[in-house]
Amino acid sequence: MLLRLPYEVAPLFRDWLQAHYPQRAEHVMSTINQLRGGKDYDSQFGKRMRGEGAYADLLSNRFRLASKRLEFNASRQQWPWLDCSKFVAPLPPKKPSAQGELF
Repeated sequence: MLLRLPYEVAPLFRDWLQAHYPQRAEHVMSTINQLRGGKDYDSQFGKRMRGEGAYADLLSNRFRLASKRLEFNASRQQWPWLDCSKFVAPLPPKKPSAQGELF
């Protein structure tokens, strides 16, 4: 998942980036724009969570290789069964007090 900058957030992020990392702000925004086809944000379904272009392909390949190396997808079939005997019922509700329900 990539950084999402909806229309209300983009100016705030730009201001924060310029205030805290002025030497990197232009590079960061340039990279985001390259991922989004020249825009800060693309709201089209299927594009808002993924980018396009060289950086998006690079991130996708890195994630795929790391998942393979760490056997992330291989362990999906081998989840242990949930042992419900370890769960206990919650405590009964407290009686009302003059102080109200602080805790």
